[in-house]
Amino acid sequence: MRKLFNVFIAFILIICFLAGCSETPSTNSIEATDNNIEETISISTEITKDTDVVQSYVIRKEITLDFSFGQRTGLYTGTVNEYGIPDGFGVFSTQNEEGIAWEYSGSWEKGHWNHIGATVWSNGQEYSGYYENDVSTGFGTYTIGDYVYSGHMDNMALTGYGTIYTADGAFFGFFNGDGNGTGTMYYYDGHTEELNFDGDSFTPVQRENDAPTTVENSTEVNTVETQVVSRPKDFLEDEERQEICRELYLSFKFSELADMLNSYISEYSPEKSDSVYSILDEITPLLEYEDKWVATIDDFNGEVILSFPGADRISETNTIQFYNTGSKCAVYVGFEKNDWLFFDQTELSADGNVVDTSNYKSYDVNTDVISGGKIKEFANGRFLDSTLLELKDAKKVIMRFTNTKTGEKLDRQLSQSEIDALYCSAKITLVIRNLGNLIFRYNHPES
Repeated sequence: MRKLFNVFIAFILIICFLAGCSETPSTNSIEATDNNIEETISISTEITKDTDVVQSYVIRKEITLDFSFGQRTGLYTGTVNEYGIPDGFGVFSTQNEEGIAWEYSGSWEKGHWNHIGATVWSNGQEYSGYYENDVSTGFGTYTIGDYVYSGHMDNMALTGYGTIYTADGAFFGFFNGDGNGTGTMYYYDGHTEELNFDGDSFTPVQRENDAPTTVENSTEVNTVETQVVSRPKDFLEDEERQEICRELYLSFKFSELADMLNSYISEYSPEKSDSVYSILDEITPLLEYEDKWVATIDDFNGEVILSFPGADRISETNTIQFYNTGSKCAVYVGFEKNDWLFFDQTELSADGNVVDTSNYKSYDVNTDVISGGKIKEFANGRFLDSTLLELKDAKKVIMRFTNTKTGEKLDRQLSQSEIDALYCSAKITLVIRNLGNLIFRYNHPES
């Protein structure tokens, strides 16, 4: 009996030994240099039955990258693709040709900055916002010296509408892409002043006074006074009218602006070349929507915030969350439900026709667990203005959320309020941009 027991124990030991020898190593591995400064973590993720794609995470790895503005060598921490190129999210630190150190943190696509990120320089400059091919392009916030700019950028230049916050007040203006801009300074003590910005400082806007008109008669001088109704050269000729017009459209009071324009037309019967007709044409499509939105004042920022009831939050029934402050417009898409989808693609269709498809990285989508055990997934919608303008007369609009890895889909039919919000988000942005350009061109005909 004892002999049989010993044989049994020996058999068990042999089995355990063989099992230990045949154990496969983990697909996760950590490789570190002797000084432990650089680490590489590789994670094997099965995509298909025949293909494995390896994602890696490196820590303080020295790397040389070819940016659109030149080659830089520095330290990178973050995800890289199978070729060792930054892809996903990461932090890169180096210095520029003048020896100023800087660090970028944000999204990467094949070694380049695209989408959202932030850069901090050792001289105090900071930028956070959208990037395109390594340069700040889109909406962002830029800090330089005593100024903080919030608005649109194009190829690292202030372009379009934006606000510069200073120690004295907030300057809202239009910037022409070379660092210069014209607008209104809203001082903290309550008064306003029209100023130019030259990239470094502000100066008052100088306007030439119209020279008096002298009428000469070669045969006789008439001394009889004749009362003549003076017609303005243009609606935008008067600075006060300009300012009222700007305040009304930035406060989304398009009906009041239309009344002002029609009163001007009725009183002066202006020529067809007058700017009043262009302004009226721009705002007329929005008049039918004005009773559908709500405009409230943010006392902290002094901004007017526009929202649509029924499209002002993501919920079990609401798919769109929209707001507009005049200088910034945001449209979020998402849902609340009982289980996770982890969507990485959205598809927008109008009356059966797909009008937009957008893809998202995992870090683009916000995921929250909310009360009642429900989950919430949402992301900043990536729609072209031209696409949303097509929704004006759409009867049925579907937003499809897809997890392309699992094939799982979720369809949400948009309410009329949500359709109106999407259309107005594009139309209002376009109107504000066009009216700003119109005023700027009138004030700077040489531009």
